[in-house]
Amino acid sequence: MDVDTATNGFGFIDNTVSADGIRTAVQYDNYSRPHITTWTVGAEKFSVTNDRDDFGRVKTRTYPAVPGRSAAFAVDYKYAANGNLDSILDHAAPHPSYYTVLDTDAAGAPTNPSGAFSQELFGDGTTTRHFEDSMRRGYPNRIQTADSTNASVQQLDLHFDPNGSLDMRKDAVLNTSETFLFDSSDRMVSWSWSAGGLSAQCHLRL
Repeated sequence: MDVDTATNGFGFIDNTVSADGIRTAVQYDNYSRPHITTWTVGAEKFSVTNDRDDFGRVKTRTYPAVPGRSAAFAVDYKYAANGNLDSILDHAAPHPSYYTVLDTDAAGAPTNPSGAFSQELFGDGTTTRHFEDSMRRGYPNRIQTADSTNASVQQLDLHFDPNGSLDMRKDAVLNTSETFLFDSSDRMVSWSWSAGGLSAQCHLRL
């Protein structure tokens, strides 16, 4: 492992070698931010480049070139006015979207009053929504994912105890249920799982 040897990389690791011989080297920009990371595997080199905007956020990420593509695959990161990530687009025209943050539910109503939980649309049409508990702002009570045909692929119902620890989780798609118990120090001491006629328990000795 090498430290302090890269240009603009004072105080940072810039060169490591794993147990299986893969070398990782990092190049830094003028502000000492990681710019190019290169992995050397045998005689081959693979680099990922992060270009940044005026605020230091990743603007374009370029992945290693591969045979059969005229240009290396790259994605552009777009940000909302508040600075949060808004979407990830293909860098090449016509710039299809791979990830988009949604601000409303399927009916157009806001589902995220506190701003803590994003609703996400992925490039294959899959949508994941995090529903905030109306009685406990800042806590989700459901995570729901539907594919492009609106078929449910995930529905997790969540419950949190007064200390904010997850104490129940139900999976409506797999028809499973889990409960978590905590001691007075908020350490998990028991976990139980059930599905149909099956069940399992685990007790932790602290």
